[in-house]
Amino acid sequence: MSAGHRNSKAFITHDGLMGVMEAVHFGVSMIGIPVFGDQQSNIANCVEKGIAIELDHRQVTVQKLIKSIQAIIIDSSNYKPGENVHGDDIVVSMPYVML
Repeated sequence: MSAGHRNSKAFITHDGLMGVMEAVHFGVSMIGIPVFGDQQSNIANCVEKGIAIELDHRQVTVQKLIKSIQAIIIDSSNYKPGENVHGDDIVVSMPYVML
């Protein structure tokens, strides 16, 4: 199931570029579990905008994941991307490096 599915309430993601853009486009809240690269800054921006909850991949537990899902489902208005949030506001652009 993707963030674009009509029944999606929360999108569990590693916060890569395409997943974040998809969730923002479809207005779906995120639970981010970043691992490396741009994922850290992407989830930080999402949390700052109030559209995601971040979990540390080294400390994630079933209980923390359940609580995050419940927080989004029960209080979805606090985490749902609205018309004022766009993908360009979230994702940090990385310049290409010529090798």
